[in-house]
Amino acid sequence: MGDEQLIETIVRSVLEQFQRGENAARTDNPSGGGQPLGSNNTPASIEDTIITGDLLASRVNGDKTVNIGQHAVLTPSARDLMRQRGITIQRQTTTTKQTASGSRWVAIVTKCTTALKTALDDAIQKPGAIVSCELVGTNDEAVQTAVGLICRANADGAIIFSEHPQLAACLANRNRRIRAAIANDAGTVKAVTAAMGANLLCINPVEQPFFGLRNILRQLPADGPPQVPQNWSE
Repeated sequence: MGDEQLIETIVRSVLEQFQRGENAARTDNPSGGGQPLGSNNTPASIEDTIITGDLLASRVNGDKTVNIGQHAVLTPSARDLMRQRGITIQRQTTTTKQTASGSRWVAIVTKCTTALKTALDDAIQKPGAIVSCELVGTNDEAVQTAVGLICRANADGAIIFSEHPQLAACLANRNRRIRAAIANDAGTVKAVTAAMGANLLCINPVEQPFFGLRNILRQLPADGPPQVPQNWSE
């Protein structure tokens, strides 16, 4: 755990330095003239994957329109702030990384950590199976969302990040079209997707370091939907 904690500390330090650099760039920009981000009729833009109320408040000051990524997640506090200030969200839809032959996995988050946020940012911005993420409040909501996406063929698979992955997997497996499994590392992801064609993975992100979560997301099958084993009985 000593090495993992050290790595986590380094990652957090780098992120903090990066954020300070962004803030300094906005402050020192002579064209800004000290005006709020997105002023002069230019909408504010936020590139983060998970947007909280605090983040939105820090990036927007007086703007009524904000551009965010196509798959960015707005937390309940962000939505409350939008209602309070009359902010309108515009999602960028000009590009997509999904290919016709690739698989589509959705990350569903009930418990978010700094390491998970960074790992999801990395996964969505780079080639891979993760195409979007959603933030929900409870295990029940997470399971309902995941099952709905898979059964409607809106996603080939889903990965639930929850403090109670066993409960999530148990609830999900009540649906005959779901093959849910608990995964603690990239090796487990590879094993369960190969052995049982798992299309729903449940993971506790609380004690997972960034690199562990990143490797898990990178291990998701990217060449199509998980295949049902020949001897599998629904």
